[in-house]
Amino acid sequence: MGVRWILGASVLLQVVAAFLALRLIKVTGRGWAWSLIAAAIALMTVRRAFSLYHLLSTDATPPHGMQAELIALTISVLMLLGVALIAPMFRALQQSELVLREAHDTLEERVLERTDELTHANESLALQIAERAEIEKALRNSEAQFRTVSETIAAAVFIVRGVKMIEVNAAACVMTGYSREELFAMNFWEVLHPDFQAAARDRGVSRQEGEDIPVSYEVKVRRKDGEDRWVTFTAAMIEYQGETSIISTAYDISRLKRVEDALREADAHQRLIFQTVPMVIYTAEPAGNQYVVWISHQAEQISGFPAERFLQRDGFWAERIHPEDFDRVMGIFAKLPETEAAAFEYRWKCASGEYRWYLEHPTIVRDAEGEPSEIIGTWLDVNERKTAEHALIQSEQRIQAIIDNTTAIIYLKGLDAKYTMINRRYAEVFNLDREYAVGKTDF
Repeated sequence: MGVRWILGASVLLQVVAAFLALRLIKVTGRGWAWSLIAAAIALMTVRRAFSLYHLLSTDATPPHGMQAELIALTISVLMLLGVALIAPMFRALQQSELVLREAHDTLEERVLERTDELTHANESLALQIAERAEIEKALRNSEAQFRTVSETIAAAVFIVRGVKMIEVNAAACVMTGYSREELFAMNFWEVLHPDFQAAARDRGVSRQEGEDIPVSYEVKVRRKDGEDRWVTFTAAMIEYQGETSIISTAYDISRLKRVEDALREADAHQRLIFQTVPMVIYTAEPAGNQYVVWISHQAEQISGFPAERFLQRDGFWAERIHPEDFDRVMGIFAKLPETEAAAFEYRWKCASGEYRWYLEHPTIVRDAEGEPSEIIGTWLDVNERKTAEHALIQSEQRIQAIIDNTTAIIYLKGLDAKYTMINRRYAEVFNLDREYAVGKTDF
């Protein structure tokens, strides 16, 4: 009876082991290997089943005895335990493979994404490199054109970065008397007269720091030979060779400065003349009412009215002309475009209310087209001379009256024996025409 139970248990255990072996095919994927193992276990099961059947049908004792069957049962138990214990390991391996496969798939996806990103990045970088190359080529061409232009213009060109000049043209060398190499070794302000160096240095540094600095100013350059020249500088910020720099252009204005000095001297001399000569100088419109545009300050000295009063466009000057002289003076001015110039005397009412005699000399000035552009004139007080002339005429008339009314014969002769004057009594005695006799001799 014990042998039968042992055989039954062995058969059952071997069936379970065969079943588990078949299930490992799904876990490990090794179909043939586990099929062979399951087949071997199945054959052992069949053999044990035949032994059990024979024992049950004949009720005979197994040929190998109880000990052999117990050993077979132990083998079946160990076989089942081995298959049962190895199954979790293979499941863990399968799970690890799944995890590895998922990790591999994820890694491949990330590699593909990264590869795509790198491809786009490489394409973008290649495009940037191409654009950079084009920009650098354009920059080189631009700088070459700049050098060509700068070498052909008359203005001196300086490019400054920091405190040093990094580029100059030929005109800069001519202006300063230094070679390019000498200029490159100098601080940019050292080409200037000492009186201007500090201000130029501060302006240059401030400009490079982004401060708002005047773009144009006049300074004095001290040449290598010690000669000083006035120049007008214009400065601005530029990108040169890929870096921020200052470009300055300088024009030599020394000759202009000399002309300006000469003009100032001439102007001062002219003002001195205007201040010392008691003559009014004025400019007026050439047509219409011929209003005064500008008049020297001597107007107040000879008229009593401030110069500004003559600039008011209200007919002030014309209405103060003596009534007996008005039409004559207005007629002269009306014909001035034809006569070009005139000189005449007339009476004008001063601030004191007195009529005084004035000599005026207006002249027409014409523009490039020959049209009258303005009147320039002088106005002089000749009242003392006119008074003296009138007194002289009256004196001469009184003397002539005395000479003509005397009974004495009176005459005057020059050194050439010609009569210059005879009185009425002389003409009556010698029966001469007085006008005929003057200028004649006795012969």
